[in-house]
Amino acid sequence: MPVVRNDIDSKTLKAVLIFNIAYHLIMLPLNLSGVSQGIFPFGQAIPPLVIHLFVGIGSLIYLMKIKTSAD
Repeated sequence: MPVVRNDIDSKTLKAVLIFNIAYHLIMLPLNLSGVSQGIFPFGQAIPPLVIHLFVGIGSLIYLMKIKTSAD
């Protein structure tokens, strides 16, 4: 992300990570809902599910490691 590429432990980076976590937590059950309703087969849902888990968990791990001046 060009906006926070060079930021280290900034409030902006923290906000971006929180947004990433929220977005992927919302999209994960929506994709599972699409599979359960037969909108798309499970085989097509695996890549998005893996991406949501990978990016969401990665953002959470990095968020726990950063320290901002407001903490």
